[in-house]
Amino acid sequence: MNKLLTTLMMIMATLVTLAQTSKEDLEVVQLVFGKSKKAFVSEYMKIDKSVGNTAFWNLHEEYERQRRGLMQERYDLISIYIDQYFTLDNETAGDIAKKLIDNTEGLDKLNNRYYRKFEKKIGGLKAATLFQIELYFQTSIQAGLQDQIPLIGQLQIKE
Repeated sequence: MNKLLTTLMMIMATLVTLAQTSKEDLEVVQLVFGKSKKAFVSEYMKIDKSVGNTAFWNLHEEYERQRRGLMQERYDLISIYIDQYFTLDNETAGDIAKKLIDNTEGLDKLNNRYYRKFEKKIGGLKAATLFQIELYFQTSIQAGLQDQIPLIGQLQIKE
């Protein structure tokens, strides 16, 4: 099991370097698992698309819309950082850093708020499983992106 997870993490880290928009989050999942994120969640958690589970999927879609918005905001901030990398000043770097921290807090709050909602709908065990999957994907994607971004000053031309 650990070898499988390690292999999947390596594949995710490699594939995630291609991610530029929140739309590509889904493409990464499809490349790795050969199915949509929704299909992966459905299959792994044994949640089908029956009428009894409509409330779950509606809540899941509501969560995904908000999560994608936050991830798009993060990608936009990273794009600003990359575009202004060689001309960053204290003010711009500080502004980007503060907005990224706020974005991370927003994502944490979203996860916390929706965990409680899912817990009421599907119970603690399934809600914990759902967010274990979700946090795995979020962490893998963020780590893959971070690996591709140079630290401030790392690429400065030495005179």
